[in-house]
Amino acid sequence: MQRLVEQVCEDSEKLVIFNSIVNEVERLAFHHKGNYVLLTLLSMLKGTELLTEVVERLMPRFPQLTLDQLGICLVNKAIVLVCEDNQINAIIAILAEHMVATIQSPYGNYAITTALETWGFDRCQPIMVKVKENFA
Repeated sequence: MQRLVEQVCEDSEKLVIFNSIVNEVERLAFHHKGNYVLLTLLSMLKGTELLTEVVERLMPRFPQLTLDQLGICLVNKAIVLVCEDNQINAIIAILAEHMVATIQSPYGNYAITTALETWGFDRCQPIMVKVKENFA
């Protein structure tokens, strides 16, 4: 499936792949092979409204995904690819809310680092407030 997704170029093909996977996003996110399909799908959908929908389906699971060895790759990819302000703010809020568990995880701390590198300290102020509250 991953190889098929990598070969997709046309918007109509992207839509077919998206429609076949969209209802399985959460399940694939935690599957050791499905995770790679989702990573490829996120890259393929960069700059489209379909990316927004996939990320929306993943966001409720971000707290668990940030603590998972494979899941963190999805979270980091979403952080790097998301461009819409409302999604960026929602991801920052999720990371801030679960900051202590996330930053103490051997994987989750990469989500915090990726957010800070991608969006900057000013944009990630809610995360920085939680860091100061809990570790200063």
